[in-house]
Amino acid sequence: MKHLKFCQLAPMNIHFVQFPLEYFLDTVAALELERIELWGGGPEVCIDTLSFFRVQQIKKMVAQRKLKIACFTPETCFYPINLASPDQETRSRSLRYCLRGVDIAAELEAPLMQVVSGKGYFDEPNDQAWDRARESLSLLAERAQQCGVQLTLEPLSPYESNLVNSLQAAKTMLAQIGSPCLGINVDTVPVDLTHTPLQDYFDQLGAVINHFHFCDRTEQAGWVPCGDGQMPLKELLEIMDRNGYGGSLGLEICGVAYYKDPAAALQRAVGRLRMYMEG
Repeated sequence: MKHLKFCQLAPMNIHFVQFPLEYFLDTVAALELERIELWGGGPEVCIDTLSFFRVQQIKKMVAQRKLKIACFTPETCFYPINLASPDQETRSRSLRYCLRGVDIAAELEAPLMQVVSGKGYFDEPNDQAWDRARESLSLLAERAQQCGVQLTLEPLSPYESNLVNSLQAAKTMLAQIGSPCLGINVDTVPVDLTHTPLQDYFDQLGAVINHFHFCDRTEQAGWVPCGDGQMPLKELLEIMDRNGYGGSLGLEICGVAYYKDPAAALQRAVGRLRMYMEG
């Protein structure tokens, strides 16, 4: 490919949750990759309890393997984290958690931190939930600008959120916040679920796209290892290449089916993508 390079792949440790972080880092280094996406979840990178000492330890472990953190991704998709929650206590806690995430991203020298909009109750009009999400994301963007970190907002699927869950909703939220620190993370699973051509994201958002979650899916499950599903991966990579995408491709593999042997799942995905990108 002309623009897209193998070194842009950035595996995420989310399905290595039953193994020490060192095991994940060693697996990535052995695959001759240069980047990781660091998932901020327990027990290894738990935002609520992560000390300054542990952050410095993580930085050292990453550097020792000649890797770089392309994006820091705190776990924000599940309760009790919801930036748009109608419950004030939940929303305040969620905001404190995400603000701490920005601080950690800066300490880790990660250029990006992923955020999501949260969600309102699905049986109510979402105007007020949208306003709460916008207010929370605006505050996070202010902190990110102070810390020298870029945020990457991921549009979720309509099953995960009733707020930022489409290309148009992402455009609207970006326009309303108007922060130079806020970009878009395109996750290929929601793109496929909503039948949105990937080229539309490049046509309508262009340089605002600052990260990707490059994933596969089946009819039964999403976020499976690339090559294990039904999505046209090679075609998607070619679209990214034609548009000169220069950011990272976070490899997000989710589900307990991959917990027992996470390295094998990652090796399969990386091997398939390497074949498409270099073959």
